[in-house]
Amino acid sequence: MTGEAIVAKLINIEAIDGADRIKMAKIYGETVIISTDYNEGDVGVLFDCETQLSKEYASENNLFRHKEYNKDTETVGYLDDNRRVRPIRLKGIQCSGLWMPLTSLAHFGPKLEQLAPGFQFQSYQGTEICKKFVRVVKKSGMSGNQGKAKKADLVPTFNEHIDTDQFMRNTHRLVPGALITITEKLHGTSCRAGNLPVEQSAKWWQKLLRIKPRAEYGHVVGSRRVVKTAGDTEVKGASYYSTDVWTQSAEVFKGKLEKGETVYYEILGYLPSEEGNETSAIMGSQSNDKLKKFMDKKDYKDFVTRYGETTVFSYGCQPGEYKIAVYRMTLQSEDGHVVDYTWDQVKGRCEKMDVPTVPQLLPQFVMDSYVDEHYSYEEHLKATINSVETLASSSSTNFPTQLREGVVVRIDEGTLTPKFLKAKSYLFKVLEGIIKDNPDAVNMEEDQSE
Repeated sequence: MTGEAIVAKLINIEAIDGADRIKMAKIYGETVIISTDYNEGDVGVLFDCETQLSKEYASENNLFRHKEYNKDTETVGYLDDNRRVRPIRLKGIQCSGLWMPLTSLAHFGPKLEQLAPGFQFQSYQGTEICKKFVRVVKKSGMSGNQGKAKKADLVPTFNEHIDTDQFMRNTHRLVPGALITITEKLHGTSCRAGNLPVEQSAKWWQKLLRIKPRAEYGHVVGSRRVVKTAGDTEVKGASYYSTDVWTQSAEVFKGKLEKGETVYYEILGYLPSEEGNETSAIMGSQSNDKLKKFMDKKDYKDFVTRYGETTVFSYGCQPGEYKIAVYRMTLQSEDGHVVDYTWDQVKGRCEKMDVPTVPQLLPQFVMDSYVDEHYSYEEHLKATINSVETLASSSSTNFPTQLREGVVVRIDEGTLTPKFLKAKSYLFKVLEGIIKDNPDAVNMEEDQSE
């Protein structure tokens, strides 16, 4: 999730069977439940799942379940003390966001009328309104050196993967002529490996003459946010967990990447087995029992029949095994300019290196401004959006025993860097939130990044 609010106009309002005081609406792909006091076209603020509201905003709008924290201490809200927006199911409606009227920001500053639909923000008039929810992590599972590591500028050109925004907030990017690639989103921990210039330690005579040594190309590895190894140097304190699965998995690329290449990929399955240590899943496992209240009885029975009593993001791996899946590659010139490989080039390079890519779900296609008199761009756009939403919530054919996280939509529109947009399934959002409630559950991606 983004952790950003977005100004949103109420559209697609529908009545809810058996409910006289609430209605539903679907905005930017999120289903929200609203009071009957609001109408089609009203402008407000949409918060998605796993967004954490600020104490000030929650209190000012009387959103706390414990009323003593609200501005009006006689009013009871529906948010827990951590102010986290969660998916819920009410009157059979699967709700995946929170919509608030624009007046909910009035206390924090004027000029509300200047906030246009589509504007995303975390602060308003200098006051924090929301941010991405980050769970409290137990320290016992870490390696003991965490917090001491610095990127140390050993590899200043080792770029992190660009942030992935939500697809439904960015459908305006589906412009005529854009090349669209839809791949399956896999729930693993991100890794990057490159053959990039690594800063060298100065020898005694270079220090004496104040000569800066020339950087030399070397094998570099990092998680999403943290540099693990740089050439022959292991970055001290970068091992957040006892097993450095990032450096280990990147061995497959060592000696195969051309100068300037960086590969971005997911690590899936389990941590490798080590003598004296039990292996564990890379991403958190969870009993599916807590999903009951989010589904009809029949749907839950079908879910358990397909996926089992417990969700383990194994992707076909056995305990102690892991696999990788590449989703992006870039090429960087000596002067620092970066160009993304096309998806076909990514697949070609991966085939040459004998490594897999993330599964492609549909043949690539171009957004057409005009097909024929029977099929307009608007119809093509609507069909594309529907395809993305359907694929995101469908069962995976590549991993049939695995709950699909969602999809990633890559948009190439003639720029050096494509846009990567994500769409997650409702049940994955629910399960992801449940796992975050368990402080013992592992989420190597988020725990280390944050």
